[in-house]
Amino acid sequence: MTFKQLQEIDQMMGELYQTKPNLKESKLGYAYKRFSDKNYLPVVRNFQDELSIVRIENALEDPITKEILSDKTNVRGYKYSKAGLKECILAEKRIIDEWDTKELEIKPFYTKEIPEGLTEEQIILLKGLLFE
Repeated sequence: MTFKQLQEIDQMMGELYQTKPNLKESKLGYAYKRFSDKNYLPVVRNFQDELSIVRIENALEDPITKEILSDKTNVRGYKYSKAGLKECILAEKRIIDEWDTKELEIKPFYTKEIPEGLTEEQIILLKGLLFE
């Protein structure tokens, strides 16, 4: 399974939780939490670490103290020169493209209960991960 596929499944589960809040407390919610903790969250942390390193490497720094200049209004968290921001964006794109196609070995966490209200497409996406 690719990282992008895992992200799509996580997004779908988030949407399901918003439309069906009780789902989080169901056996499916428990199974997804276990699946996510073991398969998705560790990979997301590594992905975000790579993005953070690129952002720090391209951030502006104080010439005297060498302190990185932070910017709470910027989604990247730091201040950038024009060239630094351009390089940061290009490096982020390379990382995202690389991670989207990265093949990951996953360990399923099955539940036998398929809740009512799931579409056929949602059930197919979760088959082999949460449903046998």
